[in-house]
Amino acid sequence: MTYDQARGQVVLFGGSGSSSTLNDTWVWDGSNWILKFPNTSPPPASGAMVYHSGIEKVTFFQAGTTFVTWLWDGTDWTQVSAITGHGMAYDLVRGRAVLSNGLYTYLHDGFAWTRATPATAPPTRQGHAMAFDSARAVAVLFGGQGSGGLRNDTWTWDGADWVEKTPLLSPPARRCHALAYDAARGEVVLFGGLGSTGPLNDTWVWDGANWTQKFPAVAPPARGCHAMAYDGRAQQVVLFGGTSGSGSYLSDTWVWNGTNWAARAPTINPSARAEHAMAYDGARGRVMLSGGRGSSGVLSDTWVWDGANWVQRYPTSLPSARASHAMTYDAAHGQVLLVGGLDANGKPLGDVWAYRSQSVGPTPVLVAPGSGSGVSQEYTFVFDHSRGWTYLQVVNALMNFWLDGRQACYVAYLPASRALYLVDDAGNAGGPFVGGLVVGRDTHSIGNSQCTIHGQGSWVQEQGKQLWLHLRVEFAPSFAGTKIAYLAARDQAGNNSGWQRLGVWKVPGAPAPPNTPQVLSATPAEWTGTGAETLEVQVMDPDGAGDLAVVNVLVNDWLDGRQACYLAYAPALNAVFLVDDAGNAGGPFAGGFLLGTPQAAANSQCVVYGEGSSAVASGTELKLRLRVEFRQPGFRGHRVVYAAARDQAGNNSGWQAVGRWSVP
Repeated sequence: MTYDQARGQVVLFGGSGSSSTLNDTWVWDGSNWILKFPNTSPPPASGAMVYHSGIEKVTFFQAGTTFVTWLWDGTDWTQVSAITGHGMAYDLVRGRAVLSNGLYTYLHDGFAWTRATPATAPPTRQGHAMAFDSARAVAVLFGGQGSGGLRNDTWTWDGADWVEKTPLLSPPARRCHALAYDAARGEVVLFGGLGSTGPLNDTWVWDGANWTQKFPAVAPPARGCHAMAYDGRAQQVVLFGGTSGSGSYLSDTWVWNGTNWAARAPTINPSARAEHAMAYDGARGRVMLSGGRGSSGVLSDTWVWDGANWVQRYPTSLPSARASHAMTYDAAHGQVLLVGGLDANGKPLGDVWAYRSQSVGPTPVLVAPGSGSGVSQEYTFVFDHSRGWTYLQVVNALMNFWLDGRQACYVAYLPASRALYLVDDAGNAGGPFVGGLVVGRDTHSIGNSQCTIHGQGSWVQEQGKQLWLHLRVEFAPSFAGTKIAYLAARDQAGNNSGWQRLGVWKVPGAPAPPNTPQVLSATPAEWTGTGAETLEVQVMDPDGAGDLAVVNVLVNDWLDGRQACYLAYAPALNAVFLVDDAGNAGGPFAGGFLLGTPQAAANSQCVVYGEGSSAVASGTELKLRLRVEFRQPGFRGHRVVYAAARDQAGNNSGWQAVGRWSVP
């Protein structure tokens, strides 16, 4: 039973009778009960009712079902599979998105919903807010509109049950407010909302036990139905939009630093709106905004906040226009989840969308060839910018075993002038340089102790979003060994791609010491994809393959066993051992198995399967084939395949970079 504000009536539906469950509908007009005869009615069922102010209808949540909701418009019932008026937060500890309207709680594992069955649940509501409190490993729910009016109760979800909190002081009752967890200060921040007297502009923080009101010198104007998200990169809470006291839609941006609010003045803003949703996209380090309701109607646009400006995104597919939806970042799968809402006609929606971030700003794309061997080579380095290649300010290529500019082949290219500079042996990116040339015009060469770049035969091509830098490179004999091609790019706004590992190359040199094992190759040396793939590592021992004691393979950003796919093959046992996340080569191990058996070993980065894995020895050589599957999204990105071999006497090849594997 609940009060229908649009029609000024109390609505009663069903209940348990003396002999059965009922499905009749009655309304109370203040004097009498009136039996209604709708064309369609929910089945006899228990559930909960609440008035939804966003669509001016009574909502009945049918018990025992997933997202089966009924709407009462004063005349008839309409069934929808809807998610609207719910709060949502992502449980970082348990790897689940938590969606709740109070009475019902649902968990999303990145693929599907399951309904939780807590012993205790908050009363049904809509227009509340939720945030995940990482410091205390609970989701926090506050306020909203219930059947009895506005609420100001606080609840926490620990992954199994709801617990009502009893703080000494609570914010006034409200709906359409916003919560965000401030990770830098370990507290949940609440701002504004629609209270009993209208929009609010108060700021409160929750420390896990009590609410404390803050009194900043500056605060955003009163508003409701705005959105907030914590910007992990800037360590600030970002607020955008909402509705003012006069009912106008707002388009202002504010940030909270734990003490004060500050207005931001970006050059471009999303249009004024309310009932939109925001979440921090941890994969790209950007706050994301979607949809909402503005003066032109319900919206479907997508924006990202980079800490200074809003940038509109144009994904190839996007959710339909909607308002009053929920959004959160699914850290386990590297995606932003968007759920439900109201469409342009006020119809509740029940769909779920996942957004996997596209590149924003500068992006190194590839090195061609991405693998091989030789003292000279013509390389093509490809870079991309989402707004066009002219936004690229500088691109870098660095070849060395380590990401270290010292004693490296390290160049900087300036697209605006087509000038290329080679960093000297000291490795300072800002110079001094051993020389420079204009690509496509100059024919002279520039060199340091590691390499020479020839102007003759080098060129550059620009088209659309991409820049192709083609360089003719000759390596010095002293630069022998396996090298990794690192690429980076920076744009005019200062956005930086960071260094990306996009290729490996072997510079021939002096022969290996006698009686020392060698790493010969990896196949495929370049691979991009998802799912299981076979990696073959070929090694040799001058004293015969039977002399090998252990072969190691390590896949990671760097030569670091921690948080890596790091394994050891023991030929004497024909067994593979996968090192755990701590990365100690001597163990403990996450698991082990005999090659060719239907067993597997897994850590947080990869799964290695016994079935499909093998080792074949022939003379001095050993081919180790491993069936490997990388875990997503934690192991997404460009990785280097390192390999090493040790013999019975302890002679060691040392780590060699033999491949580049990428997980999109």
